[in-house]
Amino acid sequence: MKVTLLPAFYGKTPHQIPCRLFIVDELYIGTWYVIEGSKNVHYTLTGLHKGINVEEILDTDGFTTDQPITAARQFIFELQKKLGSYMVRPAMQGKVFDNDVKE
Repeated sequence: MKVTLLPAFYGKTPHQIPCRLFIVDELYIGTWYVIEGSKNVHYTLTGLHKGINVEEILDTDGFTTDQPITAARQFIFELQKKLGSYMVRPAMQGKVFDNDVKE
């Protein structure tokens, strides 16, 4: 499973705050994402791109983690814990490497 780290922002001009999103789009047809440092994991069918305003993403609150998500491995662990490893492509189960993060 690959995690992409995507630069984004939230807020309205001129008070936009930069942030980064951890995203996984290998599950089902949508994308799971979390703002780096947040506990709130979301699911969306919206195409995510560099520089997107998080407040404009049409999404569903997926679940809340116990700890803020600060690393790709942690995000994958939380997805698998909540959603079950059956959702991950069988060839990718248990395979998480530092180089799996793309910026």
